[in-house]
Amino acid sequence: MAADDQALNKNGASNVIAIAHDQDAPTCVITTTVASPSSITPLVFTMDFNEGVSGFDISDLTVTGATAGSFVTVTSSRYTVNLTPLSTQTTVTIRVNAGRAVDNAGNANTISNLVSIQHDSVIPVSTLTTTALSPSQTNPIPFTLDFSTGVVGFALPSISVTGGSSGAFVETVPGQQFTFTVVPLSTFATVTVRVPPAVCASVTGVANLASGTITIIHDKVPPVVTLGSTEAGTTLVSPIPYTIDVDEPVTLLTISSVIVSGGVVGSFQSLDSQHYSFVVTPSSISTEVDVYLQYGHRRGWQRRFLFSHIVHFLWKCCVCWQPM
Repeated sequence: MAADDQALNKNGASNVIAIAHDQDAPTCVITTTVASPSSITPLVFTMDFNEGVSGFDISDLTVTGATAGSFVTVTSSRYTVNLTPLSTQTTVTIRVNAGRAVDNAGNANTISNLVSIQHDSVIPVSTLTTTALSPSQTNPIPFTLDFSTGVVGFALPSISVTGGSSGAFVETVPGQQFTFTVVPLSTFATVTVRVPPAVCASVTGVANLASGTITIIHDKVPPVVTLGSTEAGTTLVSPIPYTIDVDEPVTLLTISSVIVSGGVVGSFQSLDSQHYSFVVTPSSISTEVDVYLQYGHRRGWQRRFLFSHIVHFLWKCCVCWQPM
């Protein structure tokens, strides 16, 4: 509407006042490049508002399972924060609370989306066991491998074996327990088995630790036994002395191991695990005395009752005895 002054002059145009009316509350979306589950630490989250806001800081976040730090204002509408998980296995969540930031019109923000990450940085620990003793004649040798947490990427070639060949690989508990066997390369072999580090990983990508090394002495070579006497042919000595010599330590060799015809065995002594002595008293004044060792005595290792190999006698000692 035009206006006139007293001199009937028309008014000129006024200035223009523009007012933007804004009652829309700012919204915020939280994102992260980390997939769940994850072993990454710290976790980085980005908070994007649909418009510039003020008054927004780290205290406006609700965080569980982690501690918040390194809050960065990228722009008035974009912010980042690092979250450090409280433990190696935890659920980390983050959300922007409502009413904590305002736009230029004074509208307070709405609550954001909730982002949840399953954090798992547990290192898989491998435990290798066997029921076989050492030394042993077990063939094939059974082994069991247990991981403290589920793993991916573990296979038979992941196992380090010397002195034998591995096979019969079975995943008995998915991702966590495996069984396999090792066939020694020869009748006498030192078999070692070990799981090296970083041959597999947890589902979150954490590489495994190495297992301990199991060493098995595999021995199926029978001990060689020599039966001897200082007497030979016709003798007047009574009782007749005998010795037993073995090329390696054995166990369970006793007086009952000695088989005698024409006499009675006695005074059996173990000089050590490889040398023994005994005497035989002839049963009559003129007889042929036959002495031999029965089969089935066990080899020992460091004087332990571990082996079940057959001991073969090498020869029979025959002595004729006559009275004086």
